[in-house]
Amino acid sequence: EPEPESQPTRRGRTAGARGRSTPVQQSAPGRSRAGGAPGGGRSGSAFATAPKKNNTMLFAAIGGGALVLIIAVAGFVMAGKNGKDGTGGKDAETAKKDDAFEKMRKYADDSPSAAFEFAEACEKKNDRETAVQYYLRAVKLDPKYSKAQDKLRWVYTNVKKQEAGSDPAKLDALLDWLKKATLEDEALVLAEAMVKTYAPNSEKAHMLVGDVKVDGKWWTKGEAELAQLTSSKKVENAEYDRLSPREKKVYSLKTDYKTYGNKGEEDREYLDCAPDSPHVLCMEKSTSYNAKLMLEAFKECVVTLYKLFFDKYSALFDVKSFGTNEVCFIYVFESSARYHEISNPTPWAGGHFEPGTGRIYIYKDTSQLYETLFHEGIHQLVHTVSQMKVEKVSERRSVNMFWFTEGIATFFESFKRDDKGGFILGEVSSNYKPYMKKMIADGKHKKLKDLFNINYMQFAMESRNPSKRSYVNDMYAQSWSVVYFLYTHENGKYKDAFNKYFKIEVDKGGSFDGAKEIFGDLDKLNTEYENFYKAMK
Repeated sequence: EPEPESQPTRRGRTAGARGRSTPVQQSAPGRSRAGGAPGGGRSGSAFATAPKKNNTMLFAAIGGGALVLIIAVAGFVMAGKNGKDGTGGKDAETAKKDDAFEKMRKYADDSPSAAFEFAEACEKKNDRETAVQYYLRAVKLDPKYSKAQDKLRWVYTNVKKQEAGSDPAKLDALLDWLKKATLEDEALVLAEAMVKTYAPNSEKAHMLVGDVKVDGKWWTKGEAELAQLTSSKKVENAEYDRLSPREKKVYSLKTDYKTYGNKGEEDREYLDCAPDSPHVLCMEKSTSYNAKLMLEAFKECVVTLYKLFFDKYSALFDVKSFGTNEVCFIYVFESSARYHEISNPTPWAGGHFEPGTGRIYIYKDTSQLYETLFHEGIHQLVHTVSQMKVEKVSERRSVNMFWFTEGIATFFESFKRDDKGGFILGEVSSNYKPYMKKMIADGKHKKLKDLFNINYMQFAMESRNPSKRSYVNDMYAQSWSVVYFLYTHENGKYKDAFNKYFKIEVDKGGSFDGAKEIFGDLDKLNTEYENFYKAMK
């Protein structure tokens, strides 16, 4: 009988090395396995033609067939292990991925990018604990590695905060974690909440917000200075008691800055602008300029700003004692290098206002010195007005909404000189006007209902990210454009409404609902706003 043809495997291929479809018993083309005459006979036809009496040949044929069968079975087994129709390919691919993963692990401590890539690989394997460990490693190697910071910020917001809850010990540990994650803004916000509500006795939180412990009690820096002055008798009690409240504040300020920025008292010049304005100016001395003369020029700026501010807004606030009791402190560094080294601002800042202390820091050689003074000066005046009635510093807060806070500051930074050389503030901005016209023409601006929803803390966190520079510029320009529109559209159609909203910000804090209550239909307002800039020449 002829030997049966080779059977197909389970995937429709005949068994053979690596699953090829060659029949396992096929010999050289056109020849039978016994070496008979050329022909097209099936494989194994030699068994049919061999004489039965030739036992030697018969057993040889049978033995040869068995050998072929053994080879075929071995091929089938190898195909099952390593062939395309088995799992061997997948195993090899997995092994390759494991090798790559282990290689990433090996170099994960070498650089921030290597640590970040390995952390992402761990995330894909659902190993969050190791992923977080290496995101932390990335920011340790580079504290400004923003991609890792973004990952850690997500972990803080969605995992860590919920785990900590309101447990003081866990919140203390969370402050440590935020420090490792280089999330300074989040740490400061958490510390302020702990001091005020969740963990008022937390030493870590108090130290982070700048409080000082005197005689077993926590004080703000300014309060502690006064307490230390009194307790240590640095000032004779009788003499100190004769000082007015404002004079005590000025004295405390000068004490704060005795050795500030690695300079002594002899390296600074002070100018108290009272009674013309509540400002106290302090400027570092230099051989390249006369600090005393420079401060006189700065005084003209801040006095102009102060008078204009209260001409516009004094009717909104009951702050008759402002100029008598308050101090608005401005510190002027001699150079950009010292400003960035000592005060640690955002990289592109020309100056900044510090809400925690109510103080302004700028530097002398900025190309926009007056604009910076007016801009930060408005932040300072609005903040001081809003905090005057709050007795405890720990209960003070910042103005809430971004569009208002930066809008009014950018509105006042635009100025021109009058015939006598004085300042006229609140002019149309030569920088922001063309910027906004293009943004609106291209449809890249935010709708007012979206802009009015952004609080200042959201913006502050975004602005510290160096990759967000373009976003920050857009937001400053649009905040200016909104306030300028509200003041000037149709001869001040919305001026009174803006002032009402101003009072809400100062008295109880701004909000989206507050803006909606004052301005009404925000879609309608947005249409007027867009048309205003489209028509502007």
